[in-house]
Amino acid sequence: MLGVLVAMFGLGAFAGALVRARFVHWRRATFLSACTLLYALATILLGLAQSPAPAMLAMALAGGGWVAGLSGLNVAIQVHAARWVAARAIALLQAALFLGLASGSLIWGLLADRFGLGGALILSGASMLATLVLGRWLPIVSNDAVDLSPAPIPASDAPVAQRRTYRPRAARQAEFQDRMRQLERARRRDGAVHWSLRQMADGGWVEEFAFNHADDARRHAARRTREDERLEQDIAELLEGCGE
Repeated sequence: MLGVLVAMFGLGAFAGALVRARFVHWRRATFLSACTLLYALATILLGLAQSPAPAMLAMALAGGGWVAGLSGLNVAIQVHAARWVAARAIALLQAALFLGLASGSLIWGLLADRFGLGGALILSGASMLATLVLGRWLPIVSNDAVDLSPAPIPASDAPVAQRRTYRPRAARQAEFQDRMRQLERARRRDGAVHWSLRQMADGGWVEEFAFNHADDARRHAARRTREDERLEQDIAELLEGCGE
């Protein structure tokens, strides 16, 4: 019977992979929530099953939710991670996945010893349902509108330390500082080891950032994305003499 149940899981996984393309128009968070809900309900049904038929149905539904959800995550990372860090992002996903599989096997195995196999499956499904509620406070943020394709590399060779001055309009100071905090995250993400922003006596602002080596500075230029370019354009529009 175990072989039949595993075969039904595989059949459901195959079906889930086939129908995945029909839901490409769904928001990623909505789709992953639906896959989680399907897998959770299938797990609970499997824990309650007293005969082969509902157990087989539960395994098929679980296989579909499993493959559809994981394929959605894999595609999202490959499409939306910046090219230079995509391999690391995929590796982190796989590491988190297998850590969950290993630790989950241990935890639910211990609970199965205490509450029985059916009880452990029901608790597992209920735990997955709880993650849907947790998603209200820790949502999956979609970055579909963010363009992380490589931006053109400036022709000039960047020095190890850079200093830039800005003179934002008085009415846009708060917005300017908020945009600069976003720019700091981009600078540090791309290799800067030091970043500072200070206001001068005449009201202007000075941004300073540095790298350990000239090679790091060149890599920083290569890692700029279209989204970074858009952020810099937004900052430029806040400066005096722009749009006035």
